[in-house]
Amino acid sequence: MKRLYIVFALCFTIFALQANTINLDESIELAKKQNRMILSNENLEQSAKWKKRNAITQFLPKASFNETWLRLKDDQVMSIPMMGDLVLQDKNNYTTEIAVNQPLFASGKLYLNYKIADLNLKQANNQNRLKYKELDWNTANLYFQILKLQEIIEISKKSVESYQSHYEKSQVKQAQGMALLTEVLQWKVKHESAQSDLSSLYNAYDVLLDSWYQHLGLQEKSEKLVPAEISLDETKVSALSLSVLDEEAKKQQLDQFLDNFKRTNINKQNLEIAKDMLDYQVKFAKTEFLPTLGLNFTYQFENDNKLNFKGDETWRLVAMFSVPLFHSGANYTNYKSQYYQTRQQIDELKNMDEMLSIQAKKVYLDLYDLANKIKANSINLELAKENINQVNELVNQGMLTYSDMMDAEIMLQSVTMSFYSDLYDFMIKEYELKLYWEE
Repeated sequence: MKRLYIVFALCFTIFALQANTINLDESIELAKKQNRMILSNENLEQSAKWKKRNAITQFLPKASFNETWLRLKDDQVMSIPMMGDLVLQDKNNYTTEIAVNQPLFASGKLYLNYKIADLNLKQANNQNRLKYKELDWNTANLYFQILKLQEIIEISKKSVESYQSHYEKSQVKQAQGMALLTEVLQWKVKHESAQSDLSSLYNAYDVLLDSWYQHLGLQEKSEKLVPAEISLDETKVSALSLSVLDEEAKKQQLDQFLDNFKRTNINKQNLEIAKDMLDYQVKFAKTEFLPTLGLNFTYQFENDNKLNFKGDETWRLVAMFSVPLFHSGANYTNYKSQYYQTRQQIDELKNMDEMLSIQAKKVYLDLYDLANKIKANSINLELAKENINQVNELVNQGMLTYSDMMDAEIMLQSVTMSFYSDLYDFMIKEYELKLYWEE
């Protein structure tokens, strides 16, 4: 286990020395350029733009060139007495024409289709904006998680070194007859357990770096861009200032946040757009009861037995008007089905809207909880440091045992890890809040 710990420690040290650092703003900009999910979402927005343009084309005329060749077994001939044979249809017949179709009234289908495409584009734009905000948060989350894990690894390394020192001292004391074997074994177990935990942390760090590189769109670890260390003093001050607010000030800030959330949250905007799209789908079902009107113009400049574009020319203009009178209830049942399906989906959207508001409130209150934990842990950390100093003195004086020293070590390690974890979680939560409102 000791050899394994040394190998991991050496790899971690070599990697840290060779790696180039990158700050959070640079990380976000790099991810925006290379993250695959962002690139994919931009393609989705482009698709929505072209769908809207396609919906516009449905209002415009459509022209087509048609060439027809009809081949029969024999000429179609009619015998007329006293007149001989009359050819009704040559066995080869070529028809060449240009046809133009123009919808004049399509029961509102074209307009509704355009409005749905327009809403779909707005939703795609919002989704793209949201993806960028999520990218900021995901980048910050990975950035601070890596720094937090580095901090925990450093704390764990100090614990391993401390346990190793106590273990070696206990071996010397046992050899001198001043300590029992149980004390030696206790420190040995603690030392090996700490080494095992540290090895697990190194493994977790390696996997986290893989996620980091994939998020930034880096192909290989050889580029070795790792988060730059940051000062936590400003975060600590911000958390402590938040923790001392009275209930009235907290409520005022929460109400302001929720008001901004209701006005600017992208997910809420998308839910409203989805409701409008469902309303248009119900209207679309109603168009099955309405008439349609369209024009068809055909210009035929060949209709003979040779393909030489020298046949007779003719044209025709057709106005087509259609009114659905009776479809055995198919249009009515389709409308009712769409109506109730839309009601069910709107109820789901309302539920999602309410859950989104609850989630936003929870995230904001979580920030207060973390601020309170940081305040409490800052005091606990000061207490743990003072406690271990006193325990060291009392153990040296023979007034306390190795068990007391071990408890003090565990307390200091636990409080230190909790304190730094909460600081990094506080920064992650601040970025998460940005998902719920626009500044």
